[in-house]
Amino acid sequence: MKSTKFSLCKTLQYTATVLLSSLAGLGLLEFAIAYGLIPGTPIVIQFGDQLGTPNFGPKRVIQLRMHSPNTLSRYTPDAAYLARTDNLEVREYVSETDEKGFYKPGRVHARPDVVILFLGGSTTENFFMNAEQRFPHATAHILEQRTQLRINGINAGMSGNVTMHSVNNLLNFGLDERPQIAVLMENINDYAVLYHERTYWNSHPDRALIKEEWIAQTEAQISGVPVRSRAIRGFWNSLLALTIPNVSVRLHLFAPVNNNLPVQRQFGDEDQRRRWSEVKPFDLDRIAEDFSRALSTFVFVARAWDVQPVLMTQPNRWPTELGNNPPNSVRNFLFRKGIASIDYSQFKLGYDRMNDEIRIVAKRLNVPLIDLAAEISPAAEKFHDTIHLTGNGSVEAAGIIADYLAKFFDLKRLAEERHARAPQRQNR
Repeated sequence: MKSTKFSLCKTLQYTATVLLSSLAGLGLLEFAIAYGLIPGTPIVIQFGDQLGTPNFGPKRVIQLRMHSPNTLSRYTPDAAYLARTDNLEVREYVSETDEKGFYKPGRVHARPDVVILFLGGSTTENFFMNAEQRFPHATAHILEQRTQLRINGINAGMSGNVTMHSVNNLLNFGLDERPQIAVLMENINDYAVLYHERTYWNSHPDRALIKEEWIAQTEAQISGVPVRSRAIRGFWNSLLALTIPNVSVRLHLFAPVNNNLPVQRQFGDEDQRRRWSEVKPFDLDRIAEDFSRALSTFVFVARAWDVQPVLMTQPNRWPTELGNNPPNSVRNFLFRKGIASIDYSQFKLGYDRMNDEIRIVAKRLNVPLIDLAAEISPAAEKFHDTIHLTGNGSVEAAGIIADYLAKFFDLKRLAEERHARAPQRQNR
């Protein structure tokens, strides 16, 4: 018994001695390579943005919902898409973005006198029409003809955006254009998200403000070669990189590189329908209050940067009553947004309440209001579904917006102030 215990102790001592000697040897070897005592170029390990900080755990990023820069999109609606609409013309629709991800034409002047930034969802984006009919550009064109000023009307709308996405876009991209005026139109997207997700700060794969993924990933630059690995391999590589990177490179100790990281599957319409199929409590007061706060956030951010905010209500052709045979667009829209579970009269009450909230915030904060919902009649030729304008409807909207902006602001004075500030910016 004593002999067995003595033998075990000896084995453990021997193992510990070998392990410590090996670690000491690796440490001395790493020191010799790093300080040039052994021929070869020492390497530097860089993790992410900070030296020696591996990217383990959840990675959180702001979801900037904007179009990719320098893209050309072509789409001809198929039968399934046409079933969502009432009178969408069957033809190819084209959109092109510039290097910032804004729809063209928009930033047409390199040195504009006035910049008007339009923010919102698909009802601002206006994909299904000719580029020159989209009201952000069309509004600028009308005002240019009236004033002889160089005016950029920038379209920063994107399908699905809620007000807080528009705030992100204003902060991260819009303000860089030095807009004097920022026009926001939201309603239905905020309404749907605040009903289904209960908050702007949700976990929806496509509508969340922040995306969070467990990546357990190391991104190191080993002699200029990216090392990407997950889980145990990531831990092993990080341990080696933080302790003996030079030795590890020369002895090929790093775990195999995995350059084929899984790509998140596209979140499609069917996923959306399943996620939003559950009936939720219809708390309209909470929805309206959160929407009001989001609108106020937009106003305060714009004003903090000397941008004149403008709020717009969302024009629509929702019927007063659903009836026995509602239009295709109404039936399909309610189904896709998962709002079919709500009594239609409640839904319509909520939608109108959202537009009313825009009017209330505009009055309370003394913000210019363009009441498109009141200005544009619900004629079928102006909408291809319940809320999306046709090309003709958008051109009409542009004329209304231009009239209001010309009434609200002295555009020539804004242009003079812009150019007066330019030398000051150059001297900073």
